[in-house]
Amino acid sequence: ERSGFNPAAWLIRIFRDHVSAVDSDRCPSYPSCSHYSVQALEKHGIIMGWMMVVDRLIHEGAAEEQVSGRVLLNGRYYIHDPLSNNDFWWYRPDDEE
Repeated sequence: ERSGFNPAAWLIRIFRDHVSAVDSDRCPSYPSCSHYSVQALEKHGIIMGWMMVVDRLIHEGAAEEQVSGRVLLNGRYYIHDPLSNNDFWWYRPDDEE
């Protein structure tokens, strides 16, 4: 996890904690879209993290379910799409400080 303040992750946390909580959870994936977004932005930084967020949102739905599979949580099926499944080939955990 990168150190320092990440404004994009902060904005997504605001959305997740305040807007999504009122508007209901519509994300068909697990982890939720906002949780995935925060993870991607904190792990990969603003530019690459944002690209991963956009890619996930574009590929969200039935086509992704065929690739990623499903998981049953609280009586509801979700597309199982953790960040670890989408880390790029160039990312190596040992690069972290």
